[in-house]
Amino acid sequence: SRSEVSKSVETVSGLEFTRIARTPAPCNALAACTEAMQPQPIAPTPTAQQATEPAPPALPPAPETARYEARFESVWSAETHPTDFPDDAHYSRLIGGTHDSRAVFWREGLNATDGIQRMAERGRTTPLDEEVNAAIASGRAQHLLLGPALERSPGNIAFEFDITRTFPLVTLVTMVAPSPDWFVGVSGVSLFTDGQWREVVH
Repeated sequence: SRSEVSKSVETVSGLEFTRIARTPAPCNALAACTEAMQPQPIAPTPTAQQATEPAPPALPPAPETARYEARFESVWSAETHPTDFPDDAHYSRLIGGTHDSRAVFWREGLNATDGIQRMAERGRTTPLDEEVNAAIASGRAQHLLLGPALERSPGNIAFEFDITRTFPLVTLVTMVAPSPDWFVGVSGVSLFTDGQWREVVH
C-alpha cells in the first residue's frame, strides 16, 4: 500500500543535526588579554570529607546561540527497493524553520497545512516558507531554513544554520519524488535540553 511504501522509504533516509564548534575570537584589547592571562588564585585544600565526596564538576553556561550542520542522507535505491524503483529518485529542497513550542508546522495525526500539502505533492517551498515567515512575524519562530535538494538517491546533502535558546526547536521536511504525496522530515526536534546544546541529534 502507499503508506507501507512511504514508511519503507523513511527507514532508508534520515536527518542528523551536528553542533559545530565555534573558534574563540582573538583578543582585540591588550588589557582584556592581559587580564585573561593572569594566574588564577589557588583553591584551598579540601577537607577530608570533601576529598571523599567530590562534587561533580559544573558545566559552563551554554551560549545563547549555537550553529549546527543539518545532514540528510538517503540510501533509497534499486537495491533497497528492487520493485518499481524509479529512474529519477530524488528529494525536493529541504525547508523548515527554528521555532518555539507554540509553532507547529506539521505533526503526525494533524491535518496538513497548505504549505505542507504543496511541499508533499509538488516539492514546492511556497507557501510553506510563507507559513514559517508568518510564525516569525508573530514571535513564534526565528529563522526560515532552506537547504539544497538531493537530486539523485542514494546520496546526501548538508547545510548549516544558527539557532538560539529562545527558539530551540527545528522542523525540516523534504518531498520523496516521484511520489503522490510522500515526504520525510522532523517536527519540533529540540537541540537544547537540560540547559545544554546537544552535540549530535539523529
